[in-house]
Amino acid sequence: MKKELLKIDKNVENPDTHLKHDGDIQIDADVLKGATVEATGSIIADNAFGVQLIAGGDIQIRSDVSSYKNNESVIYSKGRFYADRVSESSVIAEKSATINIVENSRIISNDDIFINLWVHSSKISSLKTVSVAKVGSGDKPTVIESGRSVIIDEKIASLFKEKTTLLARLDNINRYLLKIDNAEKKEHLRQKYDSLKELIDGINNNISNNAVFVQENAVFGITVKESAEAGTKLIMKTAMLELENTITSSLFTFKDVEIIVSNFEEGS
Repeated sequence: MKKELLKIDKNVENPDTHLKHDGDIQIDADVLKGATVEATGSIIADNAFGVQLIAGGDIQIRSDVSSYKNNESVIYSKGRFYADRVSESSVIAEKSATINIVENSRIISNDDIFINLWVHSSKISSLKTVSVAKVGSGDKPTVIESGRSVIIDEKIASLFKEKTTLLARLDNINRYLLKIDNAEKKEHLRQKYDSLKELIDGINNNISNNAVFVQENAVFGITVKESAEAGTKLIMKTAMLELENTITSSLFTFKDVEIIVSNFEEGS
């Protein structure tokens, strides 16, 4: 059954606003001032300023994603992400991300990232490839990383933290079992123990599955189509290239721990 499209033609704003919808949301206006918009499907809006957007599908912002009064926008899409400009914000996309301009932001994806015009003073991290036109660094170097999933790294860290908590509870139950003589209470604790063991086994499987996903899906490749300023850092696997000079190139590719350069020239 196709889920209903929710269409809104006015701004969605204010911190107390938490719009949730089981389906797609189309906002022919802006999301502003700390509002949260959550959809099981896709989200489309004109602009997003200092907000949180969560989508089970794609997220498309027709113009800008930016902060509002020092509060960054945080975007999470289980699908693809599109925007004209992202500044002072964090974007996490399970699938590809396509953006024209990125400034002072963090862009994370489990798929390819395409930045069509330029990126400046930002952290770009993809499990697959990153392609950018121009890279600026300024006071804050731009870091571009390929072949690593920050999304899964954070999931695994959270799973290990949960596992540590459950193991401590398991240890406590073991100590109590040694002290208790009452058969009924012992049986109750053993049931708790078995339940915790099942949870821990599930976490171990989850950790293993995430690690396998990264191993099977990692693709290494960074392409700078036009230029990259000195200070830019390119990272793949255990290799890092920090540019000492500005480079210009019709095609600059950092792939499989090798630098492949076509029509390479050092800039001034």
